[in-house]
Amino acid sequence: MRTQDNKGLSDSERAQLRGELSAFMDEHPARAPFSLRVIDWTDEHAGRLVRFFGTGVARVAASAAVLILVVGGGTSYAAESALPGDALYAVKIGINEKIAASLIVSPEAHVHFDAQLTERRLQEAELLAAEGRLTSYDGAQLELHLNTATADFNSRVAALATSSESGAAAAANVQSKMEASLSAHAQILAAISQAVPTASKSMEPLEAAVRGHIEKARFARTKLDTERTATSSTSSESAAKASNESAMEASRLVQSLVPQVAANLGASTYAAIEKRASYVESAIAVGEAHMNTGSYGKAIGAFQKAIRTAEQTRAEVSATEQLKRIMPSLTLPAVSIDIGAGDEASSSVSTSTAE
Repeated sequence: MRTQDNKGLSDSERAQLRGELSAFMDEHPARAPFSLRVIDWTDEHAGRLVRFFGTGVARVAASAAVLILVVGGGTSYAAESALPGDALYAVKIGINEKIAASLIVSPEAHVHFDAQLTERRLQEAELLAAEGRLTSYDGAQLELHLNTATADFNSRVAALATSSESGAAAAANVQSKMEASLSAHAQILAAISQAVPTASKSMEPLEAAVRGHIEKARFARTKLDTERTATSSTSSESAAKASNESAMEASRLVQSLVPQVAANLGASTYAAIEKRASYVESAIAVGEAHMNTGSYGKAIGAFQKAIRTAEQTRAEVSATEQLKRIMPSLTLPAVSIDIGAGDEASSSVSTSTAE
């Protein structure tokens, strides 16, 4: 048996084996790893893709998409819930948000995106603080990102306001929403600060920054309203109609929150949101009454108040639902909404968005 085991292959057997291996390789060629094949495909087709889209943005988006494919789509998706201090937070702000920004085409969409980034940074701060994880370093980083997002928003909304008549109307609406969103998160941060004393020191600089951004947003919104009402009567009428449409959308938004709040946040919050919804409808009615008499400036003011109320309510409900999972006993302070002196509904509505 040993003699048989040590016996080598004959020349004919070797030739037959080489032939079989060669035939198998022809039928099953070796393939490069997936990531390399993606890069090779991109190199091969980059020229025609760029010629097709004709913009540098397409190249940036294509490169970023390849990077996400190589890193892994699951990683990119998981990064969306990352907070400062988490390993995937750099992917969230350095890749995901950059790709999203590169795919935006219209100036109005860019303004809305900047507003969303502003709210996202504030939501991250609230979650970290509620969990007791907001350090001074993370707070400083969030403040830096917040300042960048608001600066981008301010420059883009100013450009949108001067782009056209419709652009001016869109700018005024999104400026109102930004002011309301910032106001809502200022209230939420203050409530968390009271509920989590250990986080208050880390939150102080961020809270001060938010208050500063609210003042800037309010000034910019007032300036836009003044400029719109100082134009010709035809333009003022058109602006008032555009604000009316946006206010009606705002009313539908608040109404849609009522059953959601009833299911998730309890009876007292439900009553508060119903009160907000009633106020939005009243503000719209005041605005429409002003429109019927040709007082377009007053009409715009009433419609913008409806828009701000709806946006503040949306931001508060969204944040409350998130925070209730971490801090079930958290009670947000009552929020006073100034309807405005001089209007028929010149009083304030004080409501709370948490039990």
